[in-house]
Amino acid sequence: MSIVVAFVVVATISALASASAAPSARIGGGTGGGGTVEHPAVSGPLRAPGAPMALGAEVKPTGGQSQQQAIVAFETTTGHQLAFTRDYLLWNSPFPTSYEQWLAARGTVPFISVKPETLSGADISWASIASAQPGSAIYKQMQAWAAEVKAFGYPVYFTFNHEPESAASNMGGTPADFIAAWRAFYNVFQAQGVTNARWMWIMTSFAFIVPTSDPRYAWNWYPGDAYVDAIGADAYTAYTCDNPKGIWRTLAYQVAGFVTFGSQHPTKPMWLPEFGVVEDPASPGRKAQWITDAEALFKGATGAQFAGIAYYNEPRPGTACDWRVSTSASAQSAYNSLARDPFYAGSAQWQPSDTTPPVVSITSPVGGSTVSGVVTVSASASDNVAVGSVGFAVDGTTVATDLGAPYTASVDTTMLVNGLHTLTALATDTSGNTATSSVTINTVNPAPTSCPATPAGVTELSANLSLETGQSGWTGVYNANSVDTRVQPSGGSYDGGWALQISPKPGATGAAGVNNTGPAWVPGPPGLSTVAGKQYTGTAEVRAGVAGQQVTILLRETTPSGGGVSYASTTLTLPDAGWHPITSTYVAKSTGDTIKYTLYDTFTASTQHLLADCLSLQTPS
Repeated sequence: MSIVVAFVVVATISALASASAAPSARIGGGTGGGGTVEHPAVSGPLRAPGAPMALGAEVKPTGGQSQQQAIVAFETTTGHQLAFTRDYLLWNSPFPTSYEQWLAARGTVPFISVKPETLSGADISWASIASAQPGSAIYKQMQAWAAEVKAFGYPVYFTFNHEPESAASNMGGTPADFIAAWRAFYNVFQAQGVTNARWMWIMTSFAFIVPTSDPRYAWNWYPGDAYVDAIGADAYTAYTCDNPKGIWRTLAYQVAGFVTFGSQHPTKPMWLPEFGVVEDPASPGRKAQWITDAEALFKGATGAQFAGIAYYNEPRPGTACDWRVSTSASAQSAYNSLARDPFYAGSAQWQPSDTTPPVVSITSPVGGSTVSGVVTVSASASDNVAVGSVGFAVDGTTVATDLGAPYTASVDTTMLVNGLHTLTALATDTSGNTATSSVTINTVNPAPTSCPATPAGVTELSANLSLETGQSGWTGVYNANSVDTRVQPSGGSYDGGWALQISPKPGATGAAGVNNTGPAWVPGPPGLSTVAGKQYTGTAEVRAGVAGQQVTILLRETTPSGGGVSYASTTLTLPDAGWHPITSTYVAKSTGDTIKYTLYDTFTASTQHLLADCLSLQTPS
């Protein structure tokens, strides 16, 4: 935390005007960064609209408390377990200690801030960090941090030298030095393969308010989107506690410039790693109202890009600045309300990057197998985190996706040309990593049956016997209960791949069927209307969903105006789920009428269906 902000000595800044702009995918590191490094520019997670924000705090132990005891006492009073807390460390501080292990184990994410100052009080300049070469003490310390954070395993946010523009960092150097040091340190983490650290750049909120000519101007200190995962600002209303001329400011005022900066970097989640307010001696309750206003602030447009905020619950030694929420009953009550607000019940946890692909293997059928009919393809899959799905493909075309073990798919090989085909299983883990397994199979299926040939001396009136190219002519429904769909049934149709599926509406039973529709029917083209005494034969190949279904074929003669003349029908009880022919013959009573063809089933269960193929209406030529 730095509230007193002094001017730093700034050298001439060149090429920094674009530092806040998103750089190209490949950006050269600092001289100590080991050359050009490929940067992933991780930017998540952005808080989903309406999702809760994470609430943390920095808590100062009192009365001989340990840091753990201070946190638990604060949580007990406020009724909220911290989603995260600040962890201020020096250049060579030990890490992790039992404290960080305790935080991570309970789900409180450590927000680590490393200051370039040794435990003995020696300052490390930014320029020396930026120029550190492999094998040097400074470079080895950066490697040590990377190794320790990686071994820690838990997700953390990592900040190098928070508030670099403040008086406390005057010894560091120029903005250019800071940026170079940040990038060098970041590059070491990337080179070490650290995936459980997200880099958060933190300034004071004041740095986003000052004019562009001010040395503290935040835009001049930004390392670039490719080197930053999240952005933060420490915001305080100190009023007159450290400056007699201080002005009371709302938190909305304090963060306005930061919100502007965030809008220019919309993929970067925003945080207030520290915020706080003092009492106004002349206006009791003013601190409480400031906190209440803060509670409401982030629920509006201001908070859209914010992922979390943390209250700085400590006094500043040697000043009248006491940020603690316990300075008055009203302030404590206001903060307790914020802490218990469900909007601030979010988590700071995140899933470290996973680049390990899953392992997948097709277990059945084995490579080289000869198969026929419908084949069940099975695969095993595992991952270091979790398998998201396993997709199955035949010759590169996806046929099914299974979201949970056991991973299987049904492949109807009768739809394939006889011969060699490649089965592939594609496993995708929850991080998007993929792996494949393939086997070659040999399909051998009997040639498909053809629809019965039209006898000599007979005219076929149906223009769509097989349904292989469409449903034309078979879109008419028998009644309001009927659902007619062209499908590719398992095991194929009678003469190929497609058939007409007849079923009742969902949840219904009773009769349902299909009627022929024009124009390919009697009377149809000129000369095909009925002739008195002429015979008309309707046939179909039908297959029941379950044995025992009763199917009826009905031929009905009607006048041109739609009046009924007569009919003939045949009802067949299907003995099994195989294909069976059904036929009905009708002799026309009059000349110039129409023959209507109907095929229906009387369904006893809503889950039943009937398959029909080779729907034919013939008459002697």
